[in-house]
Amino acid sequence: MPRFLGSHLTLSEGIDKVLKILDLGLINTAQVHPSPPQMWLKNKFSKKVSSKLSQLCNHKSLEKLFFHGIYLINLASPNKDLVSKSIYSILAYLELLHEINGEAVVFHPGSITDGAPIDVGLGRVAETISTLLKAQDWKPNSILLEVSAGKSHVVGSQLWHLSKIRQMLGNHPAIGIALDTQHLWASGYDLKNNLDQLISEIRSLDLLNSIKLIHINDSKTSLGSHIDRHENIGDGFLGREFFGKLFAVSDFTNIPFVLETPRVKTVDGALQEIKTCLSLAEFEFKLKQS
Repeated sequence: MPRFLGSHLTLSEGIDKVLKILDLGLINTAQVHPSPPQMWLKNKFSKKVSSKLSQLCNHKSLEKLFFHGIYLINLASPNKDLVSKSIYSILAYLELLHEINGEAVVFHPGSITDGAPIDVGLGRVAETISTLLKAQDWKPNSILLEVSAGKSHVVGSQLWHLSKIRQMLGNHPAIGIALDTQHLWASGYDLKNNLDQLISEIRSLDLLNSIKLIHINDSKTSLGSHIDRHENIGDGFLGREFFGKLFAVSDFTNIPFVLETPRVKTVDGALQEIKTCLSLAEFEFKLKQS
């Protein structure tokens, strides 16, 4: 049975409300945006921010705290200024993560905007990540590349993209993978009807041991839509039955499942989604020793 269940939690309602949801003991994993995700980060994080996030990381119910990178990151772009801003933002997140002893920073690699072949885009991403790796000896799997819900020019829209990037980086231990059920579905992976086939591909690409996070989202759009539109669990094309099957996959027992559905934009909505997941599977939480 799964060991880790969590949710993206908004900090906009205040740290106290987020701590209260952790007090309930229903989840042992969380994900947050340390800064507004639609804006470039211009300054490193203050002690006030790190102190606030340390409260989360040190909560007795929490085993893993993830940061989601800002949405503007694009490591596959030919625009050097854009890549430079992306590097700055990721490094700031990694430094904050290191300071509070969080789990990992997850982000989308980016998209090719100049019509270059996909291999060129993969090379750009790998080259830029190598810059991040030179900055510090980051802990294993602290940089997670997430699958994307896009077409062929979007890096990460196919699992082999992420496998190739890892190979280019010599399978560096700091680099891991994050899956997302909606993104996989939108990119053409029929995980609803062929979950075993997805797992088989993951194994064939030697990615299983690199998957350190699974975002769980239902989908507002149909299979292969290439559109990133999350839906609440059970209300979309994937449906409740699928998530019950997903939670039962033995290969994923020790991989954290984290909700990113529309409801989690509020703390109360996140609690509702958490209870839905708890009704679909039994989670055997490993809690910190108090």
